[in-house]
Amino acid sequence: MKSKRIKILGACVLGLSVTLCGLVMPKAYAANAVDINQMCSIEFSLQNSVYDAAAEPDGALEKTEDFAELNDLLVRVKLYKVADIKETGDYAAVHGFEELELGRIDHSDVAAVWEKRAKKAKALLREDEAPDAVVTLENGTGKAEGLSAGMYLIVADEVQSSHFTYTFKENLISLPNNYYDVNGSDGWTYDLTGKNAVGLKPDREELKGNLVIDKEESETIVNKTDKHTIVTNVVKTGDTAKVLLFSLMTCISGIVFLMTVVFVIKNRKKDV
Repeated sequence: MKSKRIKILGACVLGLSVTLCGLVMPKAYAANAVDINQMCSIEFSLQNSVYDAAAEPDGALEKTEDFAELNDLLVRVKLYKVADIKETGDYAAVHGFEELELGRIDHSDVAAVWEKRAKKAKALLREDEAPDAVVTLENGTGKAEGLSAGMYLIVADEVQSSHFTYTFKENLISLPNNYYDVNGSDGWTYDLTGKNAVGLKPDREELKGNLVIDKEESETIVNKTDKHTIVTNVVKTGDTAKVLLFSLMTCISGIVFLMTVVFVIKNRKKDV
């Protein structure tokens, strides 16, 4: 009888343990194993550009329209691998990026935390660091293929239009990526294309007026702005020197003339 009670109690404890384990298992580890040997691809689309909707909830649509001009520019995007990915979905930083401590990341980290990591990753880049891939966006899209699995730093070059300078925030992306929180699927996506294409984080600054010096008969300073042009005529350095020389010669001539008059008057007085 005692032996039977012990078995029943043991079965209850085991059942409770399994139940608790199921409750505390993180969703991040519910995904299938990563095929670390499968090649990945990534497509960039300016239509999917990331804006801070939380900071500007009423201006998100307007801001998207403001950046429409980017579709007409060539945007160069570089990718640097900062970590390898394990079959479990964890990351191991590659040489030079150990300070990112990607092996200790919390899968519930918010966007602001990842932005700080991306800035730090960019700061860790060596001046002679060669990108693992370079993509040039034409008509707002571009694609890189044949990338090994891992985490990549995205760095887009500054571009200019006739009125604005556009810069882009650095970003980190996982290849492959998992969209469990979006669609509830445990599968890994190795090709981030189409609806999974990656956007950028653009910002813009209006170009200032340019100072142009045009030297002809007189030196003209032209201050060009987007709305009007201000033209101011000034005397050139060479013309100023000529005026000073002429003034000096005039003074000397005046002094000589006065001395001559004084000399003549004195001589007349002597004769008298």
